[in-house]
Amino acid sequence: MPGCRPFTDPEIVWMYDYLKKYGDPRDALLFRFGVFTGFRITELLSIQIKQVFQHGKIVDLLQIDRSKMKKKLHSREMELHHYLEMPIKEYIRHLKSRNSFDADYFLFPRRGRPWENLHRIQAYRIIHNAANALGLQGKIGTHSMRKTFARLFYQESGENLLLTTDGIGHARPDSTVKYLSFTKREVFDTVHRIKIQGLNA
Repeated sequence: MPGCRPFTDPEIVWMYDYLKKYGDPRDALLFRFGVFTGFRITELLSIQIKQVFQHGKIVDLLQIDRSKMKKKLHSREMELHHYLEMPIKEYIRHLKSRNSFDADYFLFPRRGRPWENLHRIQAYRIIHNAANALGLQGKIGTHSMRKTFARLFYQESGENLLLTTDGIGHARPDSTVKYLSFTKREVFDTVHRIKIQGLNA
């Protein structure tokens, strides 16, 4: 969703804890997946259980077929972050306990219909309503998860724009730049770090 802002680090924790406590286990896992893979919401909702869990183990590499991608030109793959491993295991146990586990079912299914994937509008409501319940300010939607991944990746890459462009799956850096929003405090702190050797204050 255009205009959505990313989550801050504390907000990531608050959102996950809220969804885990008050939502369906599916919702908390969806949030983590969005933040730690950077996939678009339609890509996330296309994931089947067999793409992340095979032969009793969590896969190392998640692949999304190009038919599920935005422009359907390229497939995309991402190694699963270690922050996803335990939540996936817990979720798989949850599905098995409810007899809702089948490799061909969607990882993020509609309630009561595990062979159908959650609709993106329902996913938006889950994220948006949780943010409202927590009193978070600004425009927040499912794209906030993708923008959060972009922010985290950019920071951890040492502010490498080209690497972030590839990591987020963009074709051009100018698309990635639009994802990288900065707070006034970050701007002001950067101003104060500017130094000229030999010039006295």
